Amino acid sequence: MFENRTERPYIDGGLLPPTERYVFEQMHFHWGESDSVGSEHVIDGKTYSMEVHLVHFNLKYGNFKLAINKKDGVAVVAFFIQASEYEKCELFGKITDQIHNIRELYSKTPLESDCLEWMSLQELDKHYFTYHGSLTTEPYNECVTWIIYRTPVFVSKQQVAAFRDLQSTDNTNKITKNCRSIQTPVQMPPVIFTGTV
Repeated sequence: MFENRTERPYIDGGLLPPTERYVFEQMHFHWGESDSVGSEHVIDGKTYSMEVHLVHFNLKYGNFKLAINKKDGVAVVAFFIQASEYEKCELFGKITDQIHNIRELYSKTPLESDCLEWMSLQELDKHYFTYHGSLTTEPYNECVTWIIYRTPVFVSKQQVAAFRDLQSTDNTNKITKNCRSIQTPVQMPPVIFTGTV
């Protein structure tokens, strides 16, 4: 589902439009001020410590900037991250162990090539919700097919806290929260669950 090593990573199949390919654009993280909030989606009233978004654009539109103006322009794969007292995720640590190198704006650090292997903790072909909705950041276009995995990835509290050490763009404050509050749609979109409940 995720990549052909000779091309840019992409996703296709599942409940995405047949014959269309969504090319990876970027990945980002959302978190909150405490471990009980931070996700931008809620499942059965439950919020999680973090939410990771892998953003893809529909290849037929050529690039992300053009795709966000199309109803079928973007697909976002979302994973919940839950802080735990007792578990450290060694695979997720390949990212969090490097955060101290990039606390300030424009700083960079290399990551190991297998730094996204923590996603393999999910069964990627099932146990996800999908619906049509909007970007959660400006311009909030209604262009996204959301694919949200139900089961969180459990990591340590320290691994989540590492993100709250990142500096804001003016390098004067830490980014303790960067998640959008839960939105109530004007009309509830149909939601499909793939997998067994």
